[in-house]
Amino acid sequence: MIKAFPDQKLSGKDGTRFGLSTFSSSYKSHFYLSNYTNQSAYLSAISHVSYTGGGTYLGRALEEILTDQFTEERGLRPEVDGVPRVLIVLTDGKSQDAVSTPGKNVRDENIVVYAIGVGRYDLEQLQDIATSKSHVYTLSTFTELEKLISTLTAATCYEPRSASLNETIITNVAKDTYQYFSYKVKPSSNLEINVVDLSGSTIVYVSRTNPHPYEYNYDIVYDLSTQTNKIIVISPIIPVPNTKVKRSAGDKLTRQNYVSVTSNINSASASASFEIEGNECNPLNCTEGTNEMSTTEPPTTQLPTSSVRVVVATKFVVVSFAMLMMLFGIYDI
Repeated sequence: MIKAFPDQKLSGKDGTRFGLSTFSSSYKSHFYLSNYTNQSAYLSAISHVSYTGGGTYLGRALEEILTDQFTEERGLRPEVDGVPRVLIVLTDGKSQDAVSTPGKNVRDENIVVYAIGVGRYDLEQLQDIATSKSHVYTLSTFTELEKLISTLTAATCYEPRSASLNETIITNVAKDTYQYFSYKVKPSSNLEINVVDLSGSTIVYVSRTNPHPYEYNYDIVYDLSTQTNKIIVISPIIPVPNTKVKRSAGDKLTRQNYVSVTSNINSASASASFEIEGNECNPLNCTEGTNEMSTTEPPTTQLPTSSVRVVVATKFVVVSFAMLMMLFGIYDI
């Protein structure tokens, strides 16, 4: 997977970062997110990793990895930077300890978990630790891993950034690219998304089911790009359709909502700068829809004054994420 990233994408303050840990009965880290900045260094370190036998204690490893690998002291970028955090778990057996609670603890830190099972894996355990069922992959043998690499690389590169409620993020997006965000809300609440264009103009797509909503697959779209202050409200429960709603396949009750923002600037070399914030709201006070106004003149918008934390994230999700690979050896291969 590291071979898919050229050196210029691995270096610098905002380059992609990898860490590697293995475990069986015991847990061991081989390198951290801050250790290397080019392919040759990563590949050299990986070549020195050897297989160790023993039992399978996935739950214990998930607990250790939070304090061992996912720390700013060892290269993890602060959450306020808006860089997605990804953990890839590879195992070929059933864990001998409980994994459900440790897996939840990892996900609660806004870490996206992919679970890959090979051979004699336990599917229920994989589903317990993964972010969703779509983040679970199963293989018959390790030789099939090579075919999975391109799929997994693409999936992790476009993983939506898990954003906290009441958190203001300032970032930018180039033409023909997207910034992806995900928000969790209580089923009894609606999600209100506020997007303010700081420079240029944007189009916003929201979906209950598609992590990457776009022109042909969304639930609500805000396509009046000339309006600077955009507000979208979406309900976890499917409402009565209106003219601004397009149904995605497989809609169902969910607490997860996905947002994508794309630039509507004509120049290919320019990017749009915007501010985005998500909040829960009472369905009695805010109903699904947008604040689009039928006018050709863009409204004058005063940026809101807020006491919440302002997050500045200026890099693209597709090239900036901290990926951590954790390999599990159980049986002789």
